[in-house]
Amino acid sequence: MTSTIAIATIALGVGIAIAWWNLTPTSCPSSDKAWRSFASSRTPNDSSYTFHPHAIVTSDGTALAADVYVPAWWNPARSTPLPTIIHFTRYNRAFKVRWPFTLFFGNQVNTRSRRLVATLIPHGYVVVTIDVRGTGASRGTRPVDFSPREIADYRDVVEWTLAQPWCDGNVGTGGISYDGMVGLHLAAATDRVKAVATEFSPLDIYDDVALPGGVPCIGFARDYRHVTISLETNVPLEGVRMIPWWTHLTRLLFDGVMPMNGIAMDDVRRDHMKNWNSSAVFNEVRYRDDVIADTGLTSDALAVNDSVLERVRSNGAAVYFYAGYFDTASVRGSLRAFDLLGGKTRVTIGPWTHGGRKNSSPFSADSRVCYDFAQDERRFFDYHLKGKDESGFGSEKPIQYFTMGEEKWKSTDRWPPSVVTATKTYYLADHHLLHTESSSDDVAIDVYDVDVRSSSGYVSRWNLVQHVFLESVTYPDRAQQDKALLVYTSRPLSSSIVITGVVRVRVFIEAVDATDLVVFGYLEDVDPHNGTVRYVSEGRLRVSHRCDDSSASACRRSFKRADWRPVSGVEAVEFEMEPVSYRFGVGHAVQLALSGADDDNFELSGFDVPRRWKLYRGGAYDSRIALPVE
Repeated sequence: MTSTIAIATIALGVGIAIAWWNLTPTSCPSSDKAWRSFASSRTPNDSSYTFHPHAIVTSDGTALAADVYVPAWWNPARSTPLPTIIHFTRYNRAFKVRWPFTLFFGNQVNTRSRRLVATLIPHGYVVVTIDVRGTGASRGTRPVDFSPREIADYRDVVEWTLAQPWCDGNVGTGGISYDGMVGLHLAAATDRVKAVATEFSPLDIYDDVALPGGVPCIGFARDYRHVTISLETNVPLEGVRMIPWWTHLTRLLFDGVMPMNGIAMDDVRRDHMKNWNSSAVFNEVRYRDDVIADTGLTSDALAVNDSVLERVRSNGAAVYFYAGYFDTASVRGSLRAFDLLGGKTRVTIGPWTHGGRKNSSPFSADSRVCYDFAQDERRFFDYHLKGKDESGFGSEKPIQYFTMGEEKWKSTDRWPPSVVTATKTYYLADHHLLHTESSSDDVAIDVYDVDVRSSSGYVSRWNLVQHVFLESVTYPDRAQQDKALLVYTSRPLSSSIVITGVVRVRVFIEAVDATDLVVFGYLEDVDPHNGTVRYVSEGRLRVSHRCDDSSASACRRSFKRADWRPVSGVEAVEFEMEPVSYRFGVGHAVQLALSGADDDNFELSGFDVPRRWKLYRGGAYDSRIALPVE
């Protein structure tokens, strides 16, 4: 009896806390509030819905667990059909709730599309959320992500949806991360999808998240595999650093994935035990054309590559990308897709972590996110699925971006924005300074002993699992970290500058007694008032990945085995940092920090990298950093 009372008391406390947290504040303390209200001028309908679980059987006989949310006021005899949003996820469409928390949440909680359901239902949409093959409560196995069979499932579900009485034929899709990638693969596979909203999705798996710059990203792979094992086999999460209260709370609240009537969970577990081990596979992949074990496929098969995007464009789907400055390479990937898709494509870039869970601008008074993604997506779907535009969506420019330091939203028709009219170049100079004029004809050498333990931090832009646990990517004062790095600093700025776009680095380095070389570069802002060193952006490159000879006008790296060659002598190391928009204040200094390691995020074992560099500057060695300036 005592334990029951204790559990009920805890449940009540958790319920009150969650209800308080979900209250909409009258004024938002965070800096990322959108440039306009996204609220509709129409009075929305009742937010209640009827819930319909289904086991959708695909063309190969596999049962997929699906939940259908239909507005409660909709009546098949009297109501007209509605536009429908299909949401596929590999992270459980819903979790089963333990008693007594069922008193507050019901039998299940939708953690992946809850806000979208709450926003779209009152505005006359049906939402269908599905566990993809080999995940959640769905049957089937996963030989690899985005297998041809999985993509065939997407088409099967669309055809099933179109045959339902509540669907009017206008179908949208999308989601966060993997779920957003599914949306793009679906829009490439059929012309029945009219709109895709994809949030914080890494598009090129190789260069955007798994091996950016050709360097294995353990910050992503290490924790991600533990999460997928836990979700796919329906066991508690182990092996991942978590906030203690998060671990206890989730185990207290949830009892694994919500089962589906007609699908036996014992059969589901047996299927899922055969799934591929993504972490083990990517530990073996080093080149873009490496074949993923037992599949015959390369990493490009897992990606939303140019071929996929071209089919999306051909099929006519509108696409809305959301991306964050503190989220892997989602900004870079989204802008690349914008260039390829054109037409009905939109991009919004903010100071966000993965999934838009935190505002990580160092200038924001609060890390909570005030941008209303769900209402903005509702505007997008209204425009493309209903032909309605009540909040000016159609008149807005296709790219909205946030400038940190100004804490201000801006818009543009293209990227880089037309306001970027100059390049400010700094040259590496004596006394570890950055000068705006090139050095003398004399060549100088700076010797750097690589600290293999140096790191940009465990909770970085690369460790997406930590983002899910609501950890802020704060990049604390880097002054201490920079003591182990090779650092060059400008004179204090006489006037503020705003950079927007891609920062380019070109340095000349000799790897001492090594045949490979990995270089990490960080753009930093030095505050003169307190000496604080703020992270702005970063880039990295495994230099032995050579330029693709097929591109004569610019260096494009294929990251294929045939284009790998060992380093020798003095190498011209050229790479781009992740896109950013940032204001350096008056009196602040621009700083470039170079490193040979990022221990918490990138794996260098197996690479013959040097413990010592020689960096050449001056004369023919015009080592420099170029900033795109508004």
